[in-house]
Amino acid sequence: MSSWRSCATGARMRPVGNVRATLLERIAVAAHRGDAPLPRAAEVVRTTFDVDRVSVARIDTAAGSFEIVAESGAPLLAPGTVLPVDTCSYFAGAPDGRVFGDGDFDASSGFRRPLDGVILAAGFHSGCSVPIHRGGRAVAALSLSAAGRRVDMPRLADALEGVGDVLLPALEVHAAAFDPGLTHRERQLLELLDEGLRFKQIARRLGISEATAKTHGRNLFRKLFASSRAEAVHLARERGLLR
Repeated sequence: MSSWRSCATGARMRPVGNVRATLLERIAVAAHRGDAPLPRAAEVVRTTFDVDRVSVARIDTAAGSFEIVAESGAPLLAPGTVLPVDTCSYFAGAPDGRVFGDGDFDASSGFRRPLDGVILAAGFHSGCSVPIHRGGRAVAALSLSAAGRRVDMPRLADALEGVGDVLLPALEVHAAAFDPGLTHRERQLLELLDEGLRFKQIARRLGISEATAKTHGRNLFRKLFASSRAEAVHLARERGLLR
């Protein structure tokens, strides 16, 4: 369940309701500017809301994991870090489309997942996270963290409504620019997915186990920033990986 605990101590209330339009415009500009559009967009969010850290994570609903793909501000989990979603309160509800917001981690009885302790030890005491959707499915999450206790964190989460739609193009550009190339086996699997085969059928065609085929599939989805077979084929065709 999302946490909505507030704490008046150290709160820095900001007029978040009237910054959304400006924020979306600034993110759209950052997302279309040259190299590293995703880190640029994260930086826009961080400076707009005056927080200490912003991160963007890819959500793999099939594997139940998240991967940090971009960050701005104070360090915590480096890009490339992959962990189960249920280890962190920021991402535990993301696959189900749930928003997280907590103004005081220390006082929250729910902020007790394994990675939550690491976040506290790193000096962060409040934060929020909102899922980013594509086609009705959560494919990523945008997270804000602050060193102080901030009563406005749930309101910041509300203010981020609509940001995901603007970030999606930057997420896809990032995936295309920075993910490693496909292996020979992943290309084979992609072509068979394009034929409409399921993993069990692909395993038989390639002479491998179904578990191995699914492992290659998860790697393929991660590289394409996809969350399903159909989406992987669609994105691969958009990027010229399929004839």
